[in-house]
Amino acid sequence: MKHLLLSALAAATLLPLSAKAPKDPVLMTVDGVPVTLSEFEYLYHKNHGQQIDRQSLDEYLDMFTIYKLKVAEARRQRVDTIQAFQQEFNGYRAELVAPYLRDSLTEKQLVKEAYDHMKESVEVDHLMVPLEKKALIDSLRQALVNGADFTATAQKYSTDPSIRSNNGYYGWISAGQFPYEWEEGVYNTPVGEISDVITTRYGHHLAKVRNRRPNPGEVHARHILLTYPNERTDEANAAVKQRIDSIYGALQAGADFADVAKRLSDCPSGAQGGDLGWFGTHRMVPEFEAVSFALADGEISKPFTTQFGWHIVERMGHRGIAPFEQMEASIRAKMAQDGRSNRAVETKIAQLKKAYPSKVLQSGLDRINQAVAAAADFDSAIESLAHDTTPLITVADSTVTIADFMNPRPRIAPGSDPSTALSAMADERLNEVVLTYEDHRLEKKHPELRNIVNEYRDGMMLFEVSNQKVWNAAANDYAALNEYFKTHRDKYTDWSEPRFKGYVIYATSDSLIQEVNKFIAANPSIETDSIGPVLRGAFPRNIKIERVLLPKGKNNVVDYAGFGAELPDLSGERRWKYFTTYQGRVIDQPEEAADARGAVTADYQSELEKKWVEELRKRYPVKINKKILKKVKPLQ
Repeated sequence: MKHLLLSALAAATLLPLSAKAPKDPVLMTVDGVPVTLSEFEYLYHKNHGQQIDRQSLDEYLDMFTIYKLKVAEARRQRVDTIQAFQQEFNGYRAELVAPYLRDSLTEKQLVKEAYDHMKESVEVDHLMVPLEKKALIDSLRQALVNGADFTATAQKYSTDPSIRSNNGYYGWISAGQFPYEWEEGVYNTPVGEISDVITTRYGHHLAKVRNRRPNPGEVHARHILLTYPNERTDEANAAVKQRIDSIYGALQAGADFADVAKRLSDCPSGAQGGDLGWFGTHRMVPEFEAVSFALADGEISKPFTTQFGWHIVERMGHRGIAPFEQMEASIRAKMAQDGRSNRAVETKIAQLKKAYPSKVLQSGLDRINQAVAAAADFDSAIESLAHDTTPLITVADSTVTIADFMNPRPRIAPGSDPSTALSAMADERLNEVVLTYEDHRLEKKHPELRNIVNEYRDGMMLFEVSNQKVWNAAANDYAALNEYFKTHRDKYTDWSEPRFKGYVIYATSDSLIQEVNKFIAANPSIETDSIGPVLRGAFPRNIKIERVLLPKGKNNVVDYAGFGAELPDLSGERRWKYFTTYQGRVIDQPEEAADARGAVTADYQSELEKKWVEELRKRYPVKINKKILKKVKPLQ
């Protein structure tokens, strides 16, 4: 219900439309809170776009006023200060504003670059060293450029965990498989050359580009695997080889591949007939990949080995890279994960620094460096600066002091120069402050964003206060519902046929049903509405209790119990083969609110809603500017 109320607020991606907001006059105030013309028009046109029957402007204005009155009540109750509310709202807003904090042109270029990279596969060797080994990676690159053997260098120095199995050879790779920094470095390196040093969060990297080729796309394959024996003696290895050759012979003779895989393959994919689905380059070990891509569709390979054992592969299909229009959405979705989106953010930050005077103050850095030099250790220096109000960073009219910068307490890597590390941290903090400064002004600069953010926040507030005042109040106040039913009983006399009302109790055995009947007979004072909890307490297992209110023909047990039908045969039921009834009888019309629960609840909610709106109209003043109302854009 909540999500239906809030609606699909952002079906399409929002992009900044303007840097300077046009004048947006106030159409009305509700409890002193202004509502702009653009906000009203946005909701007015959106609402009519979702309705079949159009309302007049005056009709919609009244509905909108009620909506804002309820939001005013929610604001009075401070609904928007609840932690759960703030977490949900802030999370949604963060998604909405993200495009405004990235440079859209850079983003488009990165998407196109990613697709261009996807058109080509690159064959590479790779080595990696830890981040603290910058001098080492620089010296290794120089040695490799001067002719040192890449494989030998990787074997000696690389800390990549895969070095033991591949000696630094990565094989053919495609875009989107590795961190963006590494991908960019590889794709920018000519064939036969050594890349520049590439730094990722995993370490410093070097790559040698062996070759390039058009992206071979993806293949759909299935396989049969026989793993190596635990004790790899010549005799055991020969036995596995004999088995795989026998399987290959059976397949050549016409045996069904999927059936053989299910029966004989040691791979978990055997349960699916050996099906591995679609995969591209660098998804499988090089030997397996090479065989799979070399086959023709429908062709079965001869047995071959990898580090896992003996394989037989059947290639089931092949597909090339899809057109850009089909790939664009998925590329954008992956950008946030592979680091490309960071470039668009960095470009945006550079633009914002030009728009807002922004800098790290040298006087602030000097003050930090003095404290570090004078202190016995780094922690003592940080402690001495914890309350220092010296300005360190300025962005337009916003200032970050040294004390602000020290919270949370900075941490530097062992062996790092404190002054250098803290200066770099200050630059990073400047970037954060610039983005935050812009973030706080987005709704003022972009009315289309402001309107959607307001709609979502107000919708959440409306839901919470309506739930409290109307929906839950009506649904859970059984006494009030019954009183309403008694007062308006004539509204609920439209049953076209009688119904059986009562409880059906099912059990897994006839003896258990007999025990239930004895228990009920021995406890005649059980209240009807309590029969479920009481019986489940006495018989915690192997019984099921259902409250029923059904006409003839809807349930064979009910037909027997209330309408004289034959005893139903439940022998085909898995568990509930036996039954009895409790307080069962046939009624012509509803006797209580529960007998017409949906209709009574809806009517009672409407009555609560009406009274509530009357109270709100008296409590909160509403002022409407009739001149501005005339400027509302007419519906198309």
